[in-house]
Amino acid sequence: MTKIRVYTEDHPRFSRRWWLTQGRNLFWVAVISILIWIYADIEKSETWDYSAKIRLNTEQAGNLMLLSEDNKAGVTFKEVDVTFKVAGSSSNLYEFGRWLKSKAAILEHDVSVYGPSETPHVIRAEQVLQRAGGLEKFGLTVNTISPSVIEVKLDRRIRVSDIPVQFDYIGATLDADPVVSPQQVDIFVAESLWKIIQKLTDKPVLKTRQVDLRNEQTDKPLEVIPSIAGVAVEPETKTVQVAVRISQRIDTKSLRVAVGVVTPAGWGEDGTWAEYALVRKDPLEWRPQITVRGTKKDLDQLRPEDIQAHVVLGDEDKKPVASWLERKVVIRFREQLKLELVGGNPTVKFKLQKRSPAPP
Repeated sequence: MTKIRVYTEDHPRFSRRWWLTQGRNLFWVAVISILIWIYADIEKSETWDYSAKIRLNTEQAGNLMLLSEDNKAGVTFKEVDVTFKVAGSSSNLYEFGRWLKSKAAILEHDVSVYGPSETPHVIRAEQVLQRAGGLEKFGLTVNTISPSVIEVKLDRRIRVSDIPVQFDYIGATLDADPVVSPQQVDIFVAESLWKIIQKLTDKPVLKTRQVDLRNEQTDKPLEVIPSIAGVAVEPETKTVQVAVRISQRIDTKSLRVAVGVVTPAGWGEDGTWAEYALVRKDPLEWRPQITVRGTKKDLDQLRPEDIQAHVVLGDEDKKPVASWLERKVVIRFREQLKLELVGGNPTVKFKLQKRSPAPP
């Protein structure tokens, strides 16, 4: 029969043996506490909510580019906002949250592997999140994610050489053609978009930012607008220099004009004006203020009598109407003056109303 050994605390307090005994007891208490805490943390699974941006790019392939949602522009990256629920231990969820915050909640994902296609690629958002977010490293799993799929369209990125650059300006007339340096630049564009440009125009041209020569010089580099015929492109040279010789600066002048009427020749003989009266809805509309653009020399010569303003009436205007007829005013200038109207033609409202019969 095995004897039971009984341990009694018979060591003198604070002796060496007493301290060894106390230390051994504390060690095992600590070990057991840590094991309990680890076990509890492993066993307890929680679900936390997160939100982030998935940024799709083509960094690994210089000959590919993403297309915008409307397929009208090539873009360097595409961002998609996602919300998702992730399950795992609280400590791992906390560490993932810290890591996500350090990335400014932006998860990069290269889509070069999918290659160009005429139809969009459909990618599972959970798969992108697993790779870009490194959830396996944190021991986490995705419960739900919205949106569940991401569509992305890729196209070949081609180089087109020697596209002319045109200086876009207002506010002056020039003695000679402006000198643009460089006169031609290369562009990068999606292959499908270049085919669209070729259908829209026979002579693709890039333009500079528009300059008002009345109050701006061209001694500084001018930005090249990154589009041709309304289709986005990527100019290799972003700015150009422009040299101009100004002949005359363009200015504007505002003045009021009186609007008359032009009628068929027969109206003066067939009694139309004896039967109808021209009723104006607002007499002030018939004296509109217009703005005219031209050289200072021509503007200084301009007088109200040099402007012809009228509306054209016809037989169809004699028909009864419930409301008012509306018509654009025709504006013409004296031929010797090189002027143009700014802001579009004014409009007037009127109707031809039958006169009351005279009493017998």
